[in-house]
Amino acid sequence: EPPQFGRPLKNINLEEGQAAHFETTLTPVNDASMRVEWMFNGKPVPQGHRFRTTYDFGFVALDILYAYPEDSGIYSCVAKNVLGETSSQCTLQVQGKSGLLLDTLDKDRLSQLRNLEQRERTRQEDVESVITKPVFTTPLNNVDGAMEGAHVHLECRLEPVNDPNLRVEWFVNSKAIKIGSRFRTTHDFGYVALDVLQAYEEDSGTYMCKATNKLGEAVNTGSVSVTARKGLLLDSQHPEGWEKMRELETRRKGARLEVEETTVTAPKFVTQLQGVTSLSEGQSAHFEAQIEPIHDSSLRVEFLHNGKQLQQASRIHTVCDFGYVALDIGSLISSDAGEYICIAKNTLGETRSSITLNISAKGSLDTSSQRPEGLEKIKELESRGQRSRTDEIQTFQKPVFTTALQNCVMQENQSAHLAARLIPVGDPSLKVEWMKDGKVLETGSRINTVNDFGQISLEIKGLRESDIGIYECKASNKIGEAVTTASITVHAKGSLLLDSQHPEGMKKITALESRVARQESEQDATFGKPVFTNPLTGTADIGEGKTAHMEARVVPVGDPNMIYEWSKNGESINMGSRFRACHDFGYVTLDIMQCVPEDSGMYMIKAKNFAGESSSSFALHVGGKGGVQADSMHPESFKKLAQLEAAKDRRPVDEVDVGPNQPPVFMDQLNKPGVVTEGQSIHLDARVEPKNDPNLRVEWELNGQVLNTGSRIKTSLDFGLVKLDIDSIRTSDVGIYTCKAVNLNGEATSTTSIKVQESGWLQGNTQHPGAIDKIRHLEAPKQRLQGEIEPAYDLPTFTQHLNNIEVQEKGTVVFECKIEPAKDPTMKIDWQLNGKSLPSGSKFIPSCDFGMVRLEIRDVLQKDAGMFKVTATNAQGSASSSGTLKLLAEGSEGVNTTSLHPSGKSGLQAIEKMEFATGIKLQDDEEVEPVTDKPIF
Repeated sequence: EPPQFGRPLKNINLEEGQAAHFETTLTPVNDASMRVEWMFNGKPVPQGHRFRTTYDFGFVALDILYAYPEDSGIYSCVAKNVLGETSSQCTLQVQGKSGLLLDTLDKDRLSQLRNLEQRERTRQEDVESVITKPVFTTPLNNVDGAMEGAHVHLECRLEPVNDPNLRVEWFVNSKAIKIGSRFRTTHDFGYVALDVLQAYEEDSGTYMCKATNKLGEAVNTGSVSVTARKGLLLDSQHPEGWEKMRELETRRKGARLEVEETTVTAPKFVTQLQGVTSLSEGQSAHFEAQIEPIHDSSLRVEFLHNGKQLQQASRIHTVCDFGYVALDIGSLISSDAGEYICIAKNTLGETRSSITLNISAKGSLDTSSQRPEGLEKIKELESRGQRSRTDEIQTFQKPVFTTALQNCVMQENQSAHLAARLIPVGDPSLKVEWMKDGKVLETGSRINTVNDFGQISLEIKGLRESDIGIYECKASNKIGEAVTTASITVHAKGSLLLDSQHPEGMKKITALESRVARQESEQDATFGKPVFTNPLTGTADIGEGKTAHMEARVVPVGDPNMIYEWSKNGESINMGSRFRACHDFGYVTLDIMQCVPEDSGMYMIKAKNFAGESSSSFALHVGGKGGVQADSMHPESFKKLAQLEAAKDRRPVDEVDVGPNQPPVFMDQLNKPGVVTEGQSIHLDARVEPKNDPNLRVEWELNGQVLNTGSRIKTSLDFGLVKLDIDSIRTSDVGIYTCKAVNLNGEATSTTSIKVQESGWLQGNTQHPGAIDKIRHLEAPKQRLQGEIEPAYDLPTFTQHLNNIEVQEKGTVVFECKIEPAKDPTMKIDWQLNGKSLPSGSKFIPSCDFGMVRLEIRDVLQKDAGMFKVTATNAQGSASSSGTLKLLAEGSEGVNTTSLHPSGKSGLQAIEKMEFATGIKLQDDEEVEPVTDKPIF
């Protein structure tokens, strides 16, 4: 039928910057030839980010994100199909605003600001920055177990931060990374980062960040592991388009919310299934019906064929949209005949509608001619051709190979090609067979044979050792047969390296695999009833459109029979594009994308196994957004407008804003955290009135003394909300905390107490006693088997020696050198300072990785200066390299002997007591070497 609009477009009057929305409905909705165009004053509407058009299942709309006065005019929508066209028009009137006021309202202050900016710019130019060799102050983080398609983020810190010649490069598996849409790098004031968007499994590997300037270079490495997903890619390939679709869907939902909601009833068919029931094989079948209610989100529609569930396929397609139910079956076959039943279910009941499809099979080929006069001529030509072929058959001869097969010698994974020529060429009774080692050769995607007008060939792709043998080609007809043979030899590459590159790691892997095998052999009865070690938690209040996240932890972890069920208000949750559940090694999560108010309710996770079941619940509340979009479409312009309005409304200095005439009152007292474990974080908050008093001042006290704030202890006052946050709480933080609110009319106080449960500084006992014996077994030297050849390594040799370094006191020093052989597992590295072994601890960090020997010294003091010597030893001998460390004093006298431990002197005493008990007391006092005179003969 010709197109027809359901309702006319409405005229709109609005102000500049507001959004304009035109919409109407169009029939027919399922016309594939329908084209919809929008015109503005007789011309097509320009395509761009401001103009967005929509045509979806009979819904036609035009959105102008923010209108300008020049957008005023006549807008018309033109719909065309093969049967005709129609149009609907309306007017848009946009009232312009006055221009922005860019002149200053205070010329004196503007001149002072310019003077201050000029003075600061001059001061920055006078300061001469000291450029040093690049040094990474923090290691590059590792990313393990990232899912395919997720965002991978690598970051580290780099010095110097003010070197304009510093160049940062990224490599993956020793290959330079090409920066593009998926790989984004950042280098901003010493902060270096790499972001991999939409990560794939091929992105796994070792990532290296290389910093280079005129004085040298530095390298930082990290590993990334990406776990591949299933074959089907369910994520959107066009995120921008997906966001637009969601915006349109939420807008349509908002429009429907204005209509009074209808009550949900049991499903019923308004019209029964109808369509053509008698069709021929090869045609397409279409059945449709209408059902109610149309607004029930729990309504499910199923189709049955002869009492069995109808499976979706490329030929079978079902539709259920807004009460419209349809079934389409393309390219009908005889097995599609039978009874089709449509079942509609919801929580109140179900209903059915059926229809019977009859299919008349075509049977054999249709031999009736569409051109009878041409059929006679074709028969005459075919009879003539048969007589001529009968005459030629008498001239056929015994098969003969004019060129024989040639032997083939190839490398593994290459392709082999055997070819020969055969006569007679046109014999229809000629049969060609291929044999391998006396057996019929099976062909497939890797092995192909060709017989084309006397050209016989065999092609084998991706040669393997199993393809070695004698190949025989046998040609036979009614008169005789002929045979030709050839051999194929495949030389294996031996590309697989079966020996371990890390013998120690191989031992640990073997032990771990044996442990897994033992665990798999254990009986299932060892798993107990599920227990939630961490109950279901998350964000209780969340805004509409945000993402809600809930998580919990449950044991036992390795039970293969564990089943997890999610429910909301007692009803099971159907997982989809918005609801995503995950359980991994006892960690259970539920994420709800694009939350709507209907998602509010009580969520429960139930864990079941053969031993029993357990559950945990959590209440979620989703707050509505409201009908008006209050966010700015131009954040930069909005900031400038706010600055101009603030300057315009600024009051003189002598004008005093008189606050509320009432003393402070705590509406909500400070919360009581109770007893907390050392190292945790504490949050205290309270509410005080009057919250809009500009003279209100808040003071914090600990045990009657003023509380000193800093990077660990932070306080804030925001519109009557008083907060105190303490990170990594210590025993020194125990006491009574008092919050005092003071204004011109009086004061008010609120108190609370914090108790800290002290934990031992050093944990000397193992947390897994059963694993200690296994670790000792793994670390024990492996006895070499009889006949096993021990690899021989050369004498250690330093290819790059240690350098002499000068550094400021309290800085960080890195000694580096290279040694060969790099793969010797028996290589032992020892460091010495002035002839004495280095003490172990967090200050001295030695490492040896694939021939690269490194020593990092943090917070260098005067006593750390001297001769550093590294010695490499293996079964063949030893080698050494040395370098000196010289400190440049910063003007401070003496050595800073204060403890750097977070808990101060008490923490240092606890460490000394533990070291003394285990017999490894460190001697901090340096021995003074005796002074001797020079030798005299």
